[in-house]
Amino acid sequence: MNRLRKELSILRGNFLVLMISWIFLHFAFSMIYPYEVLYLQALGASPSTIGLIGSLGTALLCISTIPGAYIADRYGRKKII
Repeated sequence: MNRLRKELSILRGNFLVLMISWIFLHFAFSMIYPYEVLYLQALGASPSTIGLIGSLGTALLCISTIPGAYIADRYGRKKII
């Protein structure tokens, strides 16, 4: 039990708030994604266009993570947030 408590000791303070916020954010987006496809179909988008839009969103997230981390390290995460 002490080992588990020691492992989970990192989950406190601002980090805990950030993790809980991240969980709620992903939960909210996972509820939106199925309707996004239906909305794009209603607008007349083809299946390949819908797939491209989803892929571009994921690719942009992956690409923006690296410069975002660099900027946060350079200027401080509190100023960036």
